[in-house]
This record gives sequence, C-alpha cells and structure tokens, in this order.
Amino acid sequence: VSTQSTGVLQALSEEDLKNWMEIMEGKEATYSEPMQAAKLRVPQEVGMDFVKKCIERLGTLGLSEQGIYRVSGAQTKMSKLIANTFEDKNIDAVMEVVVVLVLASTKKYYFREILPEPLLTFSLHQDFLEAMKTEDRQQKITNLSNVVSRLPKMNYECLKLLIKHLYDVAAFKDENLMQESNLGVVFGPTLMRPKEETVASIFNIKHQNILIENLIIEYDAIFEGGKMNEKYQTMMNSRNSSRLHRRPKKDKMAPRPPSQLSTVETDRVA
Repeated sequence: VSTQSTGVLQALSEEDLKNWMEIMEGKEATYSEPMQAAKLRVPQEVGMDFVKKCIERLGTLGLSEQGIYRVSGAQTKMSKLIANTFEDKNIDAVMEVVVVLVLASTKKYYFREILPEPLLTFSLHQDFLEAMKTEDRQQKITNLSNVVSRLPKMNYECLKLLIKHLYDVAAFKDENLMQESNLGVVFGPTLMRPKEETVASIFNIKHQNILIENLIIEYDAIFEGGKMNEKYQTMMNSRNSSRLHRRPKKDKMAPRPPSQLSTVETDRVA
C-alpha cells in the first residue's frame, strides 16, 4: 500500500505564476513529496555508468554555466530524468538532457540521496578528517592520498572521476563563478557525512568542505602521483608574505586622564 500527500501551491502574484508556468513548461502540476520514489536500490555499476554519462554530457554542453552545481535545476525535470534512468533503466536518457543545471543537480542528488552511504564512506569519515589536521601542505597531501587509497575500488574510481570533473569545472571559474572553495562547499556534505549526526559533526562541516577543496586543487598529486599544485602553493606563499610585511598597527591612544567631575565623584565615594 502506498500513500501520497498532495500539496497546493499558490502564487503570490501574476508574475510569480508566469515564472512557475515557464519552469513547468506550461503545464499545471501537483506535487507529492519531492522525488521520494528516487530512493531506489541502484547497483554500483549502474550508478557509475550514470556518473560517467553525466560527466560526458556536461562536457559536451559546456562547463561555463554560471552557478553550475550551486544553482538547482527544475525539480520536475530532475524527477523525470531519475525515473527514466533508474526506474526505466534507460541510462542513455542522460544524453538527451540539454539543460546544464538540471543534469548537474541530478548528479549531485544521486550522490547525496540515492547512494546508500556517502562516496567517502562512513568507515573512513573520521580518518579523512584526521588527515586534514596538519599545517604542512605536503604532509596533508600525503595523508589524504593514504586515506583515499583505502576506499573500496568502485568508490575510488568514482571519486577520481568526479574530482577530475570538478577540477575541470574550476578551470572555468571566471565564467561559472565556481572556484574550488565554492565546489567544496557544495560537495562537502554531499560526498561525506558521519553515520550518526551529532553536535560535533555540525562543526566538522567546514573541514569537510575544505577537504573536498583540497582534493580538487591537488587532484594531480593525490590521484595521478604528480607534484603538488605549484600555482596554488605560490599563491599561498604570496598571501603569507603579504601578511608578514603588513605595516604594524599604530598603538592605541593612551586613555585620557579622568575629568574634574570624575575626580570629584571619586572623592565623594571615598
């Protein structure tokens, strides 16, 4: 037995109604709970194929779309793509999508909602966080490489494919406004989370975001056995150098001597 709850949406103005209708391609619609049917048991091989197809299609459509992965696509189109892909088992439906934001949002939704556990796994969650607890950049890269190598084979291959894609997306940051740090904010909670949510885990969200940012920046060093990103290191050294050479702040003005009134008041108290 399945139950559905239907909601009624009312536009606050004619302009809102017009915008809604444009998004829904001129069709009035009723909505049950958003995409609940998408929580399917998807075999890893099918999911991997889906991710590959999405990345291939996005590469064809272009990665310069402003707000890619940050701005959500139309939910009705996302639901349709998920149904076609996973319920009807038509992976090639991905190649028919023409809207970048719909495809990017659906892929992100797959990682966040359809996978039974995050791509970076529950078991390695704490190890990934521990890998970030060093100020030495080379040591941090070594730590991350070690933990990444311990991922299950399919998770590793999918992560490598995704991070390389995000590295390519960041190459268009002047156009899409999605630099590595922005992508880290979007994919931090998407790719890793603890098995049990606690107060401490809330404070770790920032570290998760920075971790994904580092995986993107240092893709070559972590996944391809290459060197540390020298361009990034040069930028960081420049920032640190500018901080060291800033003019010291002027001494604060010495406090003025107490006024005649305050002296009199002090004497009275005495």
